[in-house]
Amino acid sequence: MGKQFFYASGETISARLPETEAYPECTFAYTPLTRGEHAEVEDRMAKGDAPAIATLAGEVIARHVKSWNVVKGDGSPVDPKKEAETNRLVPQLTRDILGLIYRTSAGEPAQPTLDAAAAEAVEEDLKNC
Repeated sequence: MGKQFFYASGETISARLPETEAYPECTFAYTPLTRGEHAEVEDRMAKGDAPAIATLAGEVIARHVKSWNVVKGDGSPVDPKKEAETNRLVPQLTRDILGLIYRTSAGEPAQPTLDAAAAEAVEEDLKNC
């Protein structure tokens, strides 16, 4: 999604988290945080209380994730609204979803851009493959 001034009520954004060592690729649709919700997330994360942040992540997922490709071991879908199911997610996935929703709601890009030096280092690494 490009730069914009305003998110309409109920507007959904599609997102993708690439596969990591912790979890497979995750695609999901979510509604952005309101300004008040964003401030609440910022405040609770700044306090650094890990159990409170884990609870916060579950709350954000339940309120904002509308659909996703997350499934259980048997292939059945995980319901983002059911805390009993989202509490079983790989912790890194939970943190990454929260982080992406938080950043993009503030207007940051979903994927960080590389500065010139980092891009050059990646290019050099690719030559060595």
